[in-house]
Amino acid sequence: MVQKAASPNGLDGLVFGRVDFVMSMGLNGREDINRDDITEMVCKTAQACKDAGLELVMGGGISRDAIPAIRQVQAIHLNRYETRKIIFDGAAIQLPNADKALVSAVEFELMWLKNKRDYYGSIFTEDDKRIDMLESRWKTMIGE
Repeated sequence: MVQKAASPNGLDGLVFGRVDFVMSMGLNGREDINRDDITEMVCKTAQACKDAGLELVMGGGISRDAIPAIRQVQAIHLNRYETRKIIFDGAAIQLPNADKALVSAVEFELMWLKNKRDYYGSIFTEDDKRIDMLESRWKTMIGE
């Protein structure tokens, strides 16, 4: 099945990455993402998306500290919010255990990255002894 990448007008929605946004403004990245003025800008974007019938996804430093900001945005318009690996339905932020879900999401990402590091790290070093042996053999063969 072929799906269109965007609606006929070229856009179905947008992702508001708060870390990228604040860094593009010359601010301190993750330290500034939950500032009131930044949340207000996301809220204005949410209203514009709602008015235009576009989806809005919020990302960038999604953690327990972001819950008040996410709730403010969701009260206007928010389809989804996401960490790097976990995507939540926008309405999930209103659940009483939203903070626990975010803790679990961060834990999952941490385990995912450690597993990836360990797996690829072992692949990276698995041939070190063979390389050393072949290099020594080759140098002997060429008379070095």
